[in-house]
Amino acid sequence: MKHANNNPLLLEPSRKLKELRKERGLTQEDCYNDTGIHFSRIEQGKRDISFTTLYRICKYFDLTIKEFSEGFFESEENKKRMNEFVIKGLRFILLDDMRI
Repeated sequence: MKHANNNPLLLEPSRKLKELRKERGLTQEDCYNDTGIHFSRIEQGKRDISFTTLYRICKYFDLTIKEFSEGFFESEENKKRMNEFVIKGLRFILLDDMRI
């Protein structure tokens, strides 16, 4: 699998997503039809996953975000980036809930 970017923050989720999809015998087209998410772009490392997309993917596979991301971010720098990502996502969810 050739990736446009060697950033582990893109590669780890892409690897995990492909693994989950194949374990369940799903094609990228099946997943797109079920979710509207372009799994191929994520699996190729061409697209960064937004927090809302990650949330929808986890919901689709019946996983928590923690379960999905187990083992991804072993280095301190990647842990810091992941924490910033989660905080940004939580802010989005909280602000979105306030609009309802």
